Amino acid sequence: MAKLAGAFVAGVAAASLLPAKQRERVSFVMKLNHADNLAEYKRRHDGADPHWDGPKAQLHSALTKNGVHNYSIFHSPETNVLYAYAELDDSAGFERTSKTADCAIWWKYFEDAKLMRYNDDAPNTLLGGATPWAEGLNEVFHMD
Repeated sequence: MAKLAGAFVAGVAAASLLPAKQRERVSFVMKLNHADNLAEYKRRHDGADPHWDGPKAQLHSALTKNGVHNYSIFHSPETNVLYAYAELDDSAGFERTSKTADCAIWWKYFEDAKLMRYNDDAPNTLLGGATPWAEGLNEVFHMD
């Protein structure tokens, strides 16, 4: 199982084992609290809330600066599980991002709405907001 840093996967494969320029592929699951939360979760990610356009852009910038690319989130209607996939320049890309104020602000935006499952770690985080619960997934097959 991959290690987690807050809601972000810290790494799945050792960077030294990868060919030069190949990005690490990581994936993890998160969970919506209720099926009705999907529309609001999607609205917030799509930028339909002008108040959050700035923080969303800042988070995207922090992800890019920390080597996170090709980041996608998918939803399973049967289980309300969110499946996330990203490619990292190195295994610490998400971990570095998780320590930024931009990320903490984004997490707080979602925590306040009670859309998804969160960890009970607010007293130990930047800005006092809890981190989204996430579980790392192990890659079992890949085809280029």
